[in-house]
Amino acid sequence: MTALLNLIATPFGYVIKFLYGLTGSYVLSLIVFSFITKIVMLPFGIKQQKSVLETRRLQPKIEKIKKKYSNNPQKAQQEINDLYMKEGVNPMGGCGPLLIQMPIIMGIYQVARRPLSFINNISTATLVSIQKIMNLQGVPVDEKTIVNYELNIAHKLPEYVENLKSTGILDKDFEMIDFHLFGINALDLTQTPSLTSALVIIPLISAATSVLFSFINNKVNPQNGGAAQGLSMKITSYVMMPAMSFFMGLWFPAAVSIYWAFSNVASIFQTILLNKLMPAEKYMEKFEDKEEKRAEARRRNMERIEEEKKALMLEFEAEKKAANNKPQKESQEEE
Repeated sequence: MTALLNLIATPFGYVIKFLYGLTGSYVLSLIVFSFITKIVMLPFGIKQQKSVLETRRLQPKIEKIKKKYSNNPQKAQQEINDLYMKEGVNPMGGCGPLLIQMPIIMGIYQVARRPLSFINNISTATLVSIQKIMNLQGVPVDEKTIVNYELNIAHKLPEYVENLKSTGILDKDFEMIDFHLFGINALDLTQTPSLTSALVIIPLISAATSVLFSFINNKVNPQNGGAAQGLSMKITSYVMMPAMSFFMGLWFPAAVSIYWAFSNVASIFQTILLNKLMPAEKYMEKFEDKEEKRAEARRRNMERIEEEKKALMLEFEAEKKAANNKPQKESQEEE
């Protein structure tokens, strides 16, 4: 698992370092990176939007099926699945972006957890040497949480950069990245927020952007399900997801919540953009036109079949009449 995380985190670290060189800010680098990932995932977002609209189009038919088979849930589900298959709609088509987003979050977590390795490109051997020097100079490192030793080093490293350069442990041209939020010492993004620290504002912002995204998304793509389903969706959107964003922000380095918050902001812009490009009303009109054309095609096909049946019946009657008249003609010739 660690090897997979490192594989994902390595290119992410190079991109964030490049963005830091352009912006000069760790926070801005994370913000720009969140928008870049959203742009890369835009084709999946378009597919998700289409899936949402297609499912929304079928919602009246689904409600009729549920009402018809209210006493037989298994039969109702089978009929709904048949409807999806008949209409060529994949009800799980909207899950793709969520599945793809998970490796991105895992990669960002690994970068935020080991910023010196993946952004500053400091080798493990060099980090061990730095850790030893910091211990000798009275900087405590918790051996029980050695997996997070990079965060301890990153927090204190600015105090030792010049000394480490003079001893040759760090290169002369080494440039330390400022991991503080807008240069504020109390807002070190390598640290994990707590309820009593100033960093708690970052998980709060992350939760707030989650609520805002849910509000705009539900406004743009309203759910057509029943009252119970609507209440369940609201609880998930406005309570569970923001709560998860907040409490996860108390477990991970603050940089992860920064990325997550602005990923929500990027999702808001994407939702608005896709609604402009693919407005639900026009999309539904397009589907209704298709339904009318399909109905007209079925009507014409039925008319053609009826005409063919009539033609066959006339031909059959003519052959039958000819067969009946043949013996009479032969008897008349004999006479």
